[in-house]
Amino acid sequence: MILNGWMIVLLLIAVVFLVVKVVNKKQALAVKATLALFLFVTLTVSYVLINEDVNLTSVDGVMQAVKVYFVWLSQLGNNAAEVTGYIVNQDWSLNATNSTG
Repeated sequence: MILNGWMIVLLLIAVVFLVVKVVNKKQALAVKATLALFLFVTLTVSYVLINEDVNLTSVDGVMQAVKVYFVWLSQLGNNAAEVTGYIVNQDWSLNATNSTG
């Protein structure tokens, strides 16, 4: 009877340990995703602001910079979709004339 009680306690400890490990992995994934998003936004904003001559000392300049960034981001998405569509439409089957065998 006492052995069964200890088995239940050990089982509960193992379940708690497992839950903590799963939660830590999910948090680590969320932290990595947030860091990647922050890095992407920082690099892309820096790239756009360096390549476009915008004035960040006035409200109108900041609004112009935001517009330029989102236009650039939209064009990036359109270009990525176009390249993806081009890749998908390619004939990826093996050609008998290109076979080395």
